[in-house]
Amino acid sequence: MTRTLLPYGRVQTSSAAEGLQLAIMAPSANAVLVEREAKIIGDKRARYLDLLSRVRASWSKVAEAVDALSASNERADAAISAFITACKLKGGAALVAEIRSMWGGLTPTKVIKSAYSTQLYIMDSFLERLDARTTLKLPEDRLAEMRAEHQTMKICHLTLEQLQSAHAALVKELESTEREFLEAYRLLIRDLIVNWDEAELRATLRTFERDA
Repeated sequence: MTRTLLPYGRVQTSSAAEGLQLAIMAPSANAVLVEREAKIIGDKRARYLDLLSRVRASWSKVAEAVDALSASNERADAAISAFITACKLKGGAALVAEIRSMWGGLTPTKVIKSAYSTQLYIMDSFLERLDARTTLKLPEDRLAEMRAEHQTMKICHLTLEQLQSAHAALVKELESTEREFLEAYRLLIRDLIVNWDEAELRATLRTFERDA
């Protein structure tokens, strides 16, 4: 393995940008480094690091939304199970069969084990059909709980989709900004090897492992 000043890939590129920023902002920053970085890189470092920070924050929000949807789904599943149990107690097998017919013959287990989007679609259709069956005698408390948990899950699912879409747009923007910074950074390194001392350069900026 050898060590090089030239980064490769996102992890090394972000590390190079962060290391460069620390070197530039240091009270003892070398004047040649500051002057050449300003000329060759300009605002590319700041734009890249700002966008990288936004992408990281965006991913954190996506992860939180995934957890929120998972927890909401568990509550919605529990509410469906509790509703079916209450239907058995209130109307027996006949009522449960009526409910299943409005699920297209699916069992509660099949509904619960469906993908999130599929479950939401099934439950939307089911509740719409249920609202049209005004003569059915249902456990109203469990029905209200199931409706509420379903609506919460819908909100969580929509929130996650919106956050994922926004994150994907940021990542796409980051890719182009990263390429611009990396190209300028490599030019800077080659320039500094000529206009500065390479040993000092290696001591100041971060280096990266490469296969020999």
